[in-house]
Parts: sequence; C-alpha cells; structure tokens
Amino acid sequence: MAFFCDMENFIHFLKQVTPISTQSLEAVRTKLKVQYFPKNHILIREGDVCNRLYFIDKGLARIFYYKDGKEITDWFGTEHTFISSIVGFFAHKPSPHIVEILEDCKLVSIDSQELDKLYTQYHDLEKAGRLLAIDTVLRLQARIDAMHFESAKQRYEKLLEQHPTLLNRVSLGHIASYLGITQVTLSRIRSKS
Repeated sequence: MAFFCDMENFIHFLKQVTPISTQSLEAVRTKLKVQYFPKNHILIREGDVCNRLYFIDKGLARIFYYKDGKEITDWFGTEHTFISSIVGFFAHKPSPHIVEILEDCKLVSIDSQELDKLYTQYHDLEKAGRLLAIDTVLRLQARIDAMHFESAKQRYEKLLEQHPTLLNRVSLGHIASYLGITQVTLSRIRSKS
C-alpha cells in the first residue's frame, strides 16, 4: 500500500493537466517506478542514453554540462516537475548533459518504451503528454528569450519571482551559471536588490 501512496502526487499532478480516465490511471500506475536518491548522486552521466522520464516528487535536481572545464547549469528541477536527458529520452542518443541530485530526492519514473505503449493505447494519456511537452517547450523558449533579451538583473528577478525558495536551496555558483553570469556579477545584483 505504501508504494501506491508514493505515486499519488504524480497521479494528482497528471489529473491537473487534463481529465484522465480511471482505466488510464490504473494502467500508468503499473508502469511507474518510485526511487530514492541521496544528495550529490549523479542520476544521468554525460554519454548515458537515458530511457526514463523522472517526476520529482520531493527534492531538487539540476541539469548541467561542462564547457572549458566549467560547470554550466541549464535547468533546475524542483518538486512536481520533470527532469531527464531530453536527447536520451526522446532521441535515444547519448546525453551531452549531466543530471545531479542537489537534495535527497524521491522520484517517480517511467520507461520511454512503456510510455509510448501507454500513449498508443490510452489517448487521454497521450494528450496529457502532449500538453506537458508543449508546456516544456514554452518554458524552454522563455528561457532562451530571457538569455537573449533580458539583462542579468531581469533574469535574476524573474528567477526569484518564479522560484522564491531556490536561492536558499542552491549554491550561488549554480545560480550564477544558470543565469549566464559570474558569481561576482550575481553578488553585485543581490547587493543592489
């Protein structure tokens, strides 16, 4: 019974996206895997072909890569969001990114082939997947636009607005690299805010 309860936040999240039948929910429950990972665990390594999509029930993770020996943070995954290697999960190619657990995490995951089978059989699940994919693309586009058209200060303020607790949970180095600035610039912005 505990396993059933472990995935209820994910099921609740899914039902908020679009109406989903009881039959579809029961089918998806049988394919979900609940896992616990400690802080600093590397969930996906550069070069891995990741075939799982992870829903963060509790905890925090980040996606990053190395450029010229420096870590560049691309994305933060917070509670009730998804995280994976997009290249691995959708294109079945080696990931250029690394996914690191920043806080002890409880993750609910599903295999890409199992998800495809569910999409074929249950169109309400396919619709939910499509809507979630659209939401992700829109978020990525907003991030790209921010990096091109907003000042560092504007990006910082938007991050505070959208994720007010993130600064208490993540190192300033990770925040600075996510914003595309140095820690010195971040300190300057913070002192003026």
